[in-house]
Amino acid sequence: MKTALIKGQSRYGALRHFVDVVAEAIEARGDEAVVLDLTTFRTDELGERLEAAGPLDLVLTFNILGNYRDPKGHTIFEITGAPHVTQLVDHPLHHMERLKSTPFEAGILVVDHSHQRAINTLFGPGRFAHVGFCPHGALGYPAAMPADAHAYAAERPIEVLFCGTCYRPAPSQIDELPDQVKTIVTTAIEAASDRDWVPALDAFDTALRAFGIPLDAPHLGPEEREGIVALRSLAYIADDWVRSARRMRLLEQAVRSGLALTIAGEGFEAFARQPNVDVRGPVATAEIPALMRQSRIVLNANANFGEGSHERTLTAMLAGAVTVTDTSTFYDTEFKDGAEIIEFRWSALDATLARIKALAADQDALFEIAKAGQAAVAAGHRWQHRIDHYYAAGRAAAAASR
Repeated sequence: MKTALIKGQSRYGALRHFVDVVAEAIEARGDEAVVLDLTTFRTDELGERLEAAGPLDLVLTFNILGNYRDPKGHTIFEITGAPHVTQLVDHPLHHMERLKSTPFEAGILVVDHSHQRAINTLFGPGRFAHVGFCPHGALGYPAAMPADAHAYAAERPIEVLFCGTCYRPAPSQIDELPDQVKTIVTTAIEAASDRDWVPALDAFDTALRAFGIPLDAPHLGPEEREGIVALRSLAYIADDWVRSARRMRLLEQAVRSGLALTIAGEGFEAFARQPNVDVRGPVATAEIPALMRQSRIVLNANANFGEGSHERTLTAMLAGAVTVTDTSTFYDTEFKDGAEIIEFRWSALDATLARIKALAADQDALFEIAKAGQAAVAAGHRWQHRIDHYYAAGRAAAAASR
């Protein structure tokens, strides 16, 4: 089995690191991986590079190149004869233009079940050869755990760590919309914010129906249907605003609660004025596991993925930190809440922060959860456990494309 993996630019080097880790996992199982780095050659040369890589069984990318065409107009599938699987680790709503020109033969993987429904809803089932779910994998390696809780706490000087980016959508995103559309968008944002979890597209569709806009009326012509899809695509704005507001709310309330908080990420300089906050600034994704191995608790906002995963959660657990994150049906299924992971609901955030303070003072409880969480992730949630997902998606896409 020979796979070509392609990487480009990404914030904190995240997707580049994903490619390197997945390539290493492929080779560790005795298969062959070829990594092509777009920063070292022109994009229009990609076809030639793929051909030079020799016969391929799979091409894998993260977020990018699903819609690639070489100068002759050939897709990656047409160039290589191998299925091209691209994993979207952000909401598909942020990739709409790329998806519109992605060929049928593509295999698309998403990290949240609601993203799978969104693609099939907006583009229609059968628009792509395969659309499936594949969660993130944990980065790094299982941290060696000491013999007792006291040693565990002594080895980890960071009490609570938060990793992420201070992301604030531009007000013009809403202000420049026509008045009725603006009202629909703000209604969707309010609806999504009022509940612990509702997918962005679901909240937006509810707002559209409230304004009497038909979504699936059979009498609509092609142009009208296209207009409805374009309107529904604006649900990405609701996703942006809810995700940003919740992240800031989490941090602001954590700071006010008195937690000893370390923040790693871009744009959080304003928090540095707080006596209980240590702002580290941007940290490369490849270096995050080491920071988590110094931490007792990792506080996470799950990027509005209420039916999926985020690699921060899994990486923190593998690093031996107790992970506290907003609830997800994926975490509910895979982990024991309270024993391997701590999940919270946005409607009970104050109670969660009080629980974190109590847990930080209870070394024995902290140690037991950390050990159990690490064991659960090490057993089935590292990137090496995702390779079969990629191979299966490739086979499914190839079968549908015959």
